[in-house]
Amino acid sequence: MKKSIAILVLFTILLTAGCRIYDGPPKDPGTPEPAAHVGTFVSSYGTMTFNGDGKSVTLEVSPEMAALTGLPEGKSEGTYMFMANTPPHVYEYRYDLANELHLTVGSLTVVVNNYLNATDEDTISLYMVNSEGKVEDMLFEKEPA
Repeated sequence: MKKSIAILVLFTILLTAGCRIYDGPPKDPGTPEPAAHVGTFVSSYGTMTFNGDGKSVTLEVSPEMAALTGLPEGKSEGTYMFMANTPPHVYEYRYDLANELHLTVGSLTVVVNNYLNATDEDTISLYMVNSEGKVEDMLFEKEPA
């Protein structure tokens, strides 16, 4: 009987040891939030053109990016949101500290990984894992005005 209780207590401790109390969205870093992207960002994977409203994007998706993401190849209008994925929740967040970029075209939403602290006003640094399990970097750089 004592052995059963000891095993039950040990099992309970092990079960709850991995649990973490959720403490809300990411903490404010204490720096000003960057302005929404404006302009055209170019990559070998295509282009993303932002008008500065923080929501709209015009995509020109290459065949490689279409195969990798499932986005429609060619030109399309869509929306975007940079997100902080802090399980169990996902929050819209500033692009310089977000770890995801959600791109929506029609009823399709694709999640692309965003490198933390690498995306800024002139660079959007993304990556995805391809079907072979390899990381594919997608660096989009702003065209000069």
